[in-house]
Amino acid sequence: MNTVKPWIISLIIFIILPLESLAEGGRDVTVRVRSYSNVPGSDVCLKDIADIHGSDSVYEQIKNLMITLAPRPGKKRRFPGSMVEAKLRGEFPIAHKKWTISIPDMVMIERDCQEISESDMKKLFYAFIEKKAGERSFRIRDFAIKGNRQIALGSQSFTVDDRNLRSIEGRVTLTVHARVPLEKSQKLFLSGWVDVYDQVVCASRDILRGELIQPSDLRLEKKNLSKIPGGIFHETIEASGSIARSHIGKGRCLRNSMIEKAPLVRKGDRVKIIAKSARMTISTSGVSMEDGALGEQILVENSKSSKKMTARIMDAETVEVLF
Repeated sequence: MNTVKPWIISLIIFIILPLESLAEGGRDVTVRVRSYSNVPGSDVCLKDIADIHGSDSVYEQIKNLMITLAPRPGKKRRFPGSMVEAKLRGEFPIAHKKWTISIPDMVMIERDCQEISESDMKKLFYAFIEKKAGERSFRIRDFAIKGNRQIALGSQSFTVDDRNLRSIEGRVTLTVHARVPLEKSQKLFLSGWVDVYDQVVCASRDILRGELIQPSDLRLEKKNLSKIPGGIFHETIEASGSIARSHIGKGRCLRNSMIEKAPLVRKGDRVKIIAKSARMTISTSGVSMEDGALGEQILVENSKSSKKMTARIMDAETVEVLF
């Protein structure tokens, strides 16, 4: 004759006794599911949608019964009341028969939420621009927020993603990730027109095409960078000594497309050609075959061998061969 092992008996007792005690203690249990409920979190438990009356021990055992998932913050969702009954029957097959249970045909739930403050987003946008602008003055206008500002309950935190931001001048759009602990982040898009003011190099007189630009021909003026195309200069030294490629009217901001470097070496100039290695430097004389500015590469001819080569202009009389 087979005997039942002691550990099996213990397991049966461990499983059955709580169910029996739940059933005994559940004679006066009442579960009334509401037709409409606000729920705080992403998981909807029985306690969130029902009024539960009974002993403390029974309440503790059934209150956290998972019913369904909540909708997004601020949104609503409907589901059949039979879902709740199926959950109770599945989890408490014996006990639920002794309870007084009231469940409507349909249950509506709405997820609790908080709204992200527009003033907080304005402060975030301003602080970001202020940091990027440094010592430059700026003005923000036409601020706007796009995206769902309703977020789950909890402590809010925000992260700015500026990986695609090229400039803070003109129309600026920032991607903001809004987070609440234990919840998925939400995206918001903050935008505004940013006027940034800075000193730029302007012509102090009419400068004709082909003229050599002197320091006295230039002055610094404070301008709104959002209304000026790129390629401007912020120091007069950056443009002085250059040649005007076209007419530059008095007061116009200089751009790099308007000027070109003045040749430091002219075609036909005699130059010193040097070639360097780790251990030695060799020099010879040569002739420039074209015009070039400091640092530019030009074609030169070795006076002794008549060999032509490319060299970089080091100063008005010296070029270095490139290997």
